[in-house]
Amino acid sequence: YYWDQVFARVNKSRETFGESIDICVCVPEGIKGSKDDLRKRCEKLGWSYLYIHLDLLSQVQNTAIKLHPHAQWIYKIDEDIIVSEDYFCRLKHAYINADSKSYYPIGFMGPLLNINAACAPYFLKTVGAYDEFRAKYGEYRIKFQKEDDLIHKSKELAEFIWEKSVPFDEVAAGIYSKNKGVFVVSPVRYSIGAILFKRDYWEQIGFFKVGILGQMGLEEEQICGFSLVNFKPIFIALDVFAGHLGFYTQKETCRRFFEKHSDDIFLKIDSFEENDNVKSDKLLDTRRGGVKYDISIII
Repeated sequence: YYWDQVFARVNKSRETFGESIDICVCVPEGIKGSKDDLRKRCEKLGWSYLYIHLDLLSQVQNTAIKLHPHAQWIYKIDEDIIVSEDYFCRLKHAYINADSKSYYPIGFMGPLLNINAACAPYFLKTVGAYDEFRAKYGEYRIKFQKEDDLIHKSKELAEFIWEKSVPFDEVAAGIYSKNKGVFVVSPVRYSIGAILFKRDYWEQIGFFKVGILGQMGLEEEQICGFSLVNFKPIFIALDVFAGHLGFYTQKETCRRFFEKHSDDIFLKIDSFEENDNVKSDKLLDTRRGGVKYDISIII
């Protein structure tokens, strides 16, 4: 239900970046929805498309990065992330700014995600909603893998956070203005739905770890653990906002909110129906020997 908006916002941010970028949509076997539909979207937008016949998301992401051998900057974005204006430019600037001022070299940089355990208190305080949150739920405290783990499980909290996230572009502009240039080290594991890292970091971790078919989250544990152990912490750019459409039990609640508040979230875009004027699509495969772009964005 959200692909049009996710792709439109990624494309708009790409167009204003002004650098050599390729966007590659990575499709493992187990993805829900029409693979032909995704391929047509990529065709219309001039993006790359990579599909493997196995339900191994990390494998297809590793392959996409390998097929962009010149890309030194890599953005990873999950399909349920809503990026704000100038996302790519601002996140790269935040990375460079933090790297020049921090005591520690950067492992990877993430935006201020609204539904994210590491980011939520910063988001709520920035938009002036922390006191209301505290009145409803008490002090913010993670209770990972417990029944009262609100940030990962509560449908009510997911809706509350999204209510504070719209109108989306106005909220993003306010966050950028209030927090411009501010970054923090993530105090906990960061959910990696939207991150920026350099190619040498990906090489140092030995590429994203690939588990058994359909296994999720293995690479997140890998890179968060690597960053801590190897003194390359995770940084959060508090001035770069992005929306997350919820964790597992929150997905349906976020879908209803997304559809109900479409005017507060949607960009005005053209239809992604098949375009007869498009003569070819740009598919990535191992026969092409890689493509020459300075920056790669994998979705």
